[in-house]
Amino acid sequence: MASWKGLYRNVDLGLEDPKAPEQRSQAGTKEYPEEESVYEPFDAVASLEGKQAGQVAVPWHPAGKPSWTRKVVLVAVAALLATSVFLNVLLLAVGIMRYSKMSAALEQARAENRKLQEAVPSSFLLYNENRSHCVTRKEPSSLTQAPCDPRNWLQHFRWFSRGLLLHMHSLLCVAAPKAKRKETVRLEPCNGTNPLQRWECRDHDLLALEGKDLYFNYGNSLDRVVMLFDGNGPWSRWVTYSTRQNICSNPPLVSLPSAPPVQRALSTTGHGGHPVA
Repeated sequence: MASWKGLYRNVDLGLEDPKAPEQRSQAGTKEYPEEESVYEPFDAVASLEGKQAGQVAVPWHPAGKPSWTRKVVLVAVAALLATSVFLNVLLLAVGIMRYSKMSAALEQARAENRKLQEAVPSSFLLYNENRSHCVTRKEPSSLTQAPCDPRNWLQHFRWFSRGLLLHMHSLLCVAAPKAKRKETVRLEPCNGTNPLQRWECRDHDLLALEGKDLYFNYGNSLDRVVMLFDGNGPWSRWVTYSTRQNICSNPPLVSLPSAPPVQRALSTTGHGGHPVA
């Protein structure tokens, strides 16, 4: 064996010394030191603490706006909401006040209307069916026609004693200056002794001057006023508005009410007449 090794001592047979790898490893370690890693070791606790510290140090602001701008916007929005609520409450209060005033005025009007109806329960409107109009006062003292309106006291009449026809708004009586055809009918201070103020009903719907064939007529006057006329056609025929009854079916006043209360109830003006009972 020794002779064999001596014979081939100059030839590398490829046999490796068992200690050679270990020696090379140690030598390589010394000759080529291990490179440092480019990645830092991960520490979860340190990373979380760093994030929290970052959040505290750099607060978040929307759209990069400073915190004072956001506060101003919030204050402005709150002020607008408060102003809107205040205005709504104010408008509601004003509406309630106006509604209360309107309700009070309406109730007062109803009360006055009830008093008015109690004061003059049997007043009526003179209605001509042919013309579909009612008689109304025409200033200063004549009579004409107008669309019927029960709320208009210029159109209200009532029988007074001795055949006198009383105009409720003026407290004057319907009269004819003369017993003559086409004589204009007027309103005059009531006088029970004057035969030209006395009227009577004939043939259901004719209103005639007492004892005369002269009738209360509208339509034959060029002045568009009520006058005496001898014709008994449709323009001389009158009934009670709304009931179509004979106007003489309405009960008369026993006595004329005192002027101030009636004037106050009917918004009338004074007159210089001397009514009779």
